[in-house]
Amino acid sequence: MILGLIFLMQGFGKVFTWGMENVINAPFFNGTFKDMLPAYLINITAYYTSYIELIGGFLLVIGFKTNYALYALASV
Repeated sequence: MILGLIFLMQGFGKVFTWGMENVINAPFFNGTFKDMLPAYLINITAYYTSYIELIGGFLLVIGFKTNYALYALASV
């Protein structure tokens, strides 16, 4: 339950509070990898990690498909 809440709040913060454009332009995404990776891959990674944290955390909190949620969160 606690792990689910941690991921849920982290994903909620990235998606709704910061906004995805700010997450993509943050130093830990765009600033770190812009010389090594193409821009589209950085965008996909930012969206993937943010939404997996949000959805996977929610699934853990409600206890639905917990194994799949844990596998998805482990990929992040």
